[in-house]
Amino acid sequence: MSGFLEELLGEKLVTGGGEEVDVHSLAARGISLLGLYFGCSLSAPCAQLSASLAAFYGRLRGDAAAGPGPGPGAGASAEPEPRRRLEIVFVSSDQDQRQWQDFVRDMPWLALPYKEKHRKLKLWNKYRISNIPSLIFLDATSGKVVCRNGLLVIRDDPEGLEFPWGPKPFREVIAGPLLRSNGQSLESSSLEGSHVGVYFSAHWCPPCRSLTRVLVESYRKIKEAGQKFEIIFVSADRSEDSFKQYFSEMPWLAVPYTDEARRSRLNRLYGIQGIPTLIVLDPQGEVITRQGRVEVLNDEDCRGFPWHPKPVLELSDSNAVQLNEGPCLVLFVDSEDDGESEAAKQLIQPIAEKIIAKYKAKEEEAPLLFFVAGEILRHEEFQDGCKAACNGPYDGKWSKTMVGYGPEDDHFVTELTYNYGIGSYQLGNDFLGITVASRQAVSNARKLKWPLGEMGGGVFETKAPGGYKFYLQDCSPPQSDPVLKVTLAVSDLQKSLNYWSNLLGMKIYEEDEKKQRALLGYADNQCKLELRAIPGKVDHATGFGRIAFSCPQKELSDLEDLMKRENQKILTPLVSLDTPGKATVQVIILADPDGHEICFVGDEAFRELSKVDPEGNKLLDDRHHHTSKINNVGLTWWSSG
Repeated sequence: MSGFLEELLGEKLVTGGGEEVDVHSLAARGISLLGLYFGCSLSAPCAQLSASLAAFYGRLRGDAAAGPGPGPGAGASAEPEPRRRLEIVFVSSDQDQRQWQDFVRDMPWLALPYKEKHRKLKLWNKYRISNIPSLIFLDATSGKVVCRNGLLVIRDDPEGLEFPWGPKPFREVIAGPLLRSNGQSLESSSLEGSHVGVYFSAHWCPPCRSLTRVLVESYRKIKEAGQKFEIIFVSADRSEDSFKQYFSEMPWLAVPYTDEARRSRLNRLYGIQGIPTLIVLDPQGEVITRQGRVEVLNDEDCRGFPWHPKPVLELSDSNAVQLNEGPCLVLFVDSEDDGESEAAKQLIQPIAEKIIAKYKAKEEEAPLLFFVAGEILRHEEFQDGCKAACNGPYDGKWSKTMVGYGPEDDHFVTELTYNYGIGSYQLGNDFLGITVASRQAVSNARKLKWPLGEMGGGVFETKAPGGYKFYLQDCSPPQSDPVLKVTLAVSDLQKSLNYWSNLLGMKIYEEDEKKQRALLGYADNQCKLELRAIPGKVDHATGFGRIAFSCPQKELSDLEDLMKRENQKILTPLVSLDTPGKATVQVIILADPDGHEICFVGDEAFRELSKVDPEGNKLLDDRHHHTSKINNVGLTWWSSG
């Protein structure tokens, strides 16, 4: 066992008090289950987890074992009680050693040394951690993942009665009554002989609702083709009324909302870290694919059902989310040449098949995903200025290009706007920068000799050609999207917090004691908005942009009414905007106390508009060939709500 653990964790770990512990001593203590806790000192959810995890750890290992950390060989003379065979190791993404030390000081478990940054990155990639906090349990002898969602273990089994929380057969976990939306009840035994889709979803989640509409049609087509297929809805709704409303749109089965224990066990079984997730099982209950969402969106006619995984995929708007799940090999090709994509697949497929087969023989997931790609997100040209001033106060020809680390429906993206004939913009003090966690971005900047200013703590400052600031963190992303935050200047932080939090409903994640900085957001796993107080007034000059959010269309009129009642500035009342040949979207544009523009867009039409355009590269190239200067662009910062 010690050989595996040393390969995974290195030779030394540290206690909260800074004492070194030999990794081989874990074997001597009879450790059979290893918990890897991925987190960061700057995350409020991680701080909350640390408190509850400490109580859980203490109960399982006994008060004596919950001290500042075990010494080498501790407990070797006696056979430990089963639950005392658990050890936890903290794997941090902190970039500041002092913050890391303060955070681990009170932890009763062990931690990877701060200096082991490369090993930490390998662990984040190996186990495809996309959100923090995350807690996974491993068999300390074989290294196999026992449970991917340890957070639910702490909640559901606080006394550790089900230790070691190993996976159970699907038939055992699903056992019990299932419902149809008409109230009919069926036993889970009715699933025998069928392929099964386990659908984790919720009404409050816009991408879930979009997927459900497509999935209903896919379900119908598969059933009409004579396939034995059933879907089980596992709700993450926040109330039973929401569950009932959402379930009424579904023709399949569901776990009763009141059976919270069974819903939680299914989440634990498949390690669900985000929704929507569709897992497809064979008639024996074994997983065929965890990427049912991607398959449904890419296979409109369901010809590939039940969607056995392919060694190499074409990168698209619907499967780009997989780029955040771990290391990927992406071969970029000329998207205008129809033969290039297929040739690229044939080039890397033998390599992919060999690697996948090697890890399958060890009953492990392959450490790489393989893609071929050749598209930007989308590019659009307009002959006249936008009536919502999307391109600023200009009436002439303009264009916009959407860029980001994944599809617009669940990623932060930047909209680059270009006004033909406008040579330059004057920058103000309003926009303070975008922060991106990407070791690759730092590496790329160095290779290209792009100017980087070292800020300390592994953070580098750089500027886009138009002068807009970016801050690059030399680390792997601690959440699903590498874009961590957008920072804006404000003249009165408390006044701004009242607007963004009390009126617009953003959650305050952090606020410093001096009341000079605050971090806000609509969801834990989305890009955050950082507000920083500056002396004097906020000056937008002529190079300003706006922040945009998507939300259910029906909420736009309510938002407009609220702003009118509160006497807040509305720059553009609720209006419909046309994109030639594409969807018509509804928007309302507001201004906060410092004049920062905020655009809210109807989500339903936005989902149609924001699909990756296969002609995007060609359109952008055409513009480049006919434009002498394209560096002077404006920015709009987009985040799906």
